[in-house]
Amino acid sequence: GIRTGGLLKIGPDEKLYLTIGDLNRPALAQNLQSPAGKVLRYNLDGSIPPDNPFPGSPIFTLGHGNVFGMAFHPLSGRAYVTDNGPDRDDEVNVLDGGANYGWPVVMGKTGDPRFVDPILTFTPTIAPTGAAFYTGDRYPRAYRHNLFFGAWNTGQVYRVVLAPPAYRRVVKVEMVLPARLDGIVDVAQGADGYLYFTTRSAIHRITRLP
Repeated sequence: GIRTGGLLKIGPDEKLYLTIGDLNRPALAQNLQSPAGKVLRYNLDGSIPPDNPFPGSPIFTLGHGNVFGMAFHPLSGRAYVTDNGPDRDDEVNVLDGGANYGWPVVMGKTGDPRFVDPILTFTPTIAPTGAAFYTGDRYPRAYRHNLFFGAWNTGQVYRVVLAPPAYRRVVKVEMVLPARLDGIVDVAQGADGYLYFTTRSAIHRITRLP
């Protein structure tokens, strides 16, 4: 399929964030004249915020392949995204305005100073999808402020524990569901304090975590 992205999120800064995939033309992800392979940031009225990193442009970050998930850390407000690799190095990235995440020049953790390394990668690919930070009280306290996201290829929900104070270092990664057959599309926290995930055919509530 065509790598279109298409995720919409309103951040804690009351700005609208939009992800656009590379449209199967990877070089566009490095082209500041194209919205492809970018995370875009707008005011809620559709205008461009004056504090965007590239004056007059909606581009917030560049060098993405196909961002499927985004969640904002409940303490820092910073955006975390899941980005699908081609055949290796699916990524979880922390977004810094104006930063370049490397696609298609580099994939995964390279230490190249031109680009921002992901905090987490997956090879073989899992096709990570929707993401959410948990802030409720239905599960043990250890799960608060953890990042959860789904995966299309494995049908799993993943839990990521991040180290304070910067929350950029991964302490632990685990799968929190039994094996599933359906790919997961999105993960979200409900108003009742439980985590929910969606597949192609159903919406599921996670009533307990291991």
